[in-house]
Amino acid sequence: MVGRKKNGEIFPKELQLNPGKYFGKPVVIAIARDITERKKAEQKIKESLKEKEILLAEIHHRVKNNLAVITGLLELQVQNTDNDEAKTVLRDSQLRINSMALIHEKLYESDNLSLIQFGKYIGELIDVIADSHITKEKPIEIDIESDPIEFTITQAIPCGLLMNEIVTNALKHAFEGRKSGKIVISLKKEGDVIQLVISDNGVGLPDNFEEMKVKSLGMTLIYTLASQLNADMNIESGEGTVYRLTFEVQEAKHVLS
Repeated sequence: MVGRKKNGEIFPKELQLNPGKYFGKPVVIAIARDITERKKAEQKIKESLKEKEILLAEIHHRVKNNLAVITGLLELQVQNTDNDEAKTVLRDSQLRINSMALIHEKLYESDNLSLIQFGKYIGELIDVIADSHITKEKPIEIDIESDPIEFTITQAIPCGLLMNEIVTNALKHAFEGRKSGKIVISLKKEGDVIQLVISDNGVGLPDNFEEMKVKSLGMTLIYTLASQLNADMNIESGEGTVYRLTFEVQEAKHVLS
């Protein structure tokens, strides 16, 4: 709503209507206020928020690019070493870095810079892992069942890294001596509770698993990342291996305030 001053200048105004009485009769009392200064202040806030959104998007973009540079440097190291064990370690590090880079890429592409559509992220992450480990000689099927879930970056990164470790471990060890296999990833949400289940139909856990948990970097990372998510984790082994994690979804805070 606008008003016009005596000099003809147009200005924004606010009209407040209140019931009242005039000589005992009900009337409506109208009060008009000049809200020019309030509108100017609101516009400054909007411009400031927009600048912060652009800056935050640029930060995510640069972080993703910097992680890509690190991945490229690791690739150079892979190409310049003949040690198979070193190559494996470097490749694993590349996948871990790539899982983080994907998070920043998705946030950069998103309209909401505080939340990531995790279901879409999972598909791309698994594609990268599959390209690195699955061969025509041993086809491994990976099925993804995911609800449309949004995570903050503080949950998306540890959850993505955790999935990377579990799926990579399965592709490396679960199907030894077998010609094929299957991995199923299920991410479901009930209320504020997330249940992540990653299972395979492989050979199951080794007899020395308890000892391996202490010595294996992969298992150490899995337990550490589960702790970062404040997740309850159970690992079952029989006809394959099942990881079950339950944790509460984190509410997004207003990152632009």
